[in-house]
Amino acid sequence: MVKAGVLPDKLTFIGVLCACAHVANARLQMRRTGVQKPPGASSIKVDDKVREFTVFDKLHPKSDEVYWLIDRLRLDLKQLNVSPGSISNGIGVC
Repeated sequence: MVKAGVLPDKLTFIGVLCACAHVANARLQMRRTGVQKPPGASSIKVDDKVREFTVFDKLHPKSDEVYWLIDRLRLDLKQLNVSPGSISNGIGVC
């Protein structure tokens, strides 16, 4: 939030801290019990076909090209001093 130029009031700050504490507790409990979260996935529709991509998916025949392009974009953004999170939703990620 601060990176985006937004200064939280006390209530917002406490809310964010509580949310982070809940996430940390949930992850700890998952680790203790051996539960694993399914991998993140994204879907895109191109030419009336829906394609799904999961995190670190290497099954697609052009996955090497996709990951090369992502790395290239990351380097270009770094040269411009722009973090990828700051453009994904306009305010950055926490």
